Amino acid sequence: MTTVLLKANTVSIQNETERLELLHKAEDILLNDAVIEPIYQAGYVYLQKESVTGIKVRPFVGYFYYKYANKQ
Repeated sequence: MTTVLLKANTVSIQNETERLELLHKAEDILLNDAVIEPIYQAGYVYLQKESVTGIKVRPFVGYFYYKYANKQ
């Protein structure tokens, strides 16, 4: 893929069709052959008393909603 990208970067601006074909080929290689995985995942830990209810958590951003929180 690196050679395809290097060639795409050296193609003359006047030959836009060839450049786009090379970039499309590089994209196909990336999507079909490359492994993509997350290298970092945030995590949130919190304690909550049993007498407190109604706290909502958005799992992917860790934002807490206290609008519906109640203490019994």
